[in-house]
Amino acid sequence: MESTPEQSLPSSRTSISENGTTDRLRVVIAGGSIAGLTLAHCLHHCNIDYVVLEARSEIAPQVGASIVVLPNGARICDQLGVWDDILAQIEPCQNGLTWTYDGKLVIDSNSPRLTGIRYVWRIHERDKH
Repeated sequence: MESTPEQSLPSSRTSISENGTTDRLRVVIAGGSIAGLTLAHCLHHCNIDYVVLEARSEIAPQVGASIVVLPNGARICDQLGVWDDILAQIEPCQNGLTWTYDGKLVIDSNSPRLTGIRYVWRIHERDKH
């Protein structure tokens, strides 16, 4: 069967090397952060080859007290089809607290709750401990 011109064109997942051979595209993702893992998720569902390079020995080390998902991140997670799974593991923030290094409260804000009232998406949080 003879290929049509449309069939012989490389897809966005391939590239043509200098010697004329077609090579599969491979993406290198620097860091296993939420952005890096989201990109890996997208590439996986587009059948694009990728590798995640992470300096730490594990992807989600217990560094920091919590993970916060802001409205823009929640919207993107929903578009990727993973928001319902994430939402089952987190809870909405009511207040935002900021402390000094020696434990003194400097800001007590209701902005997370107001964000949920003013926008479709709320600010959510999950303790990592």
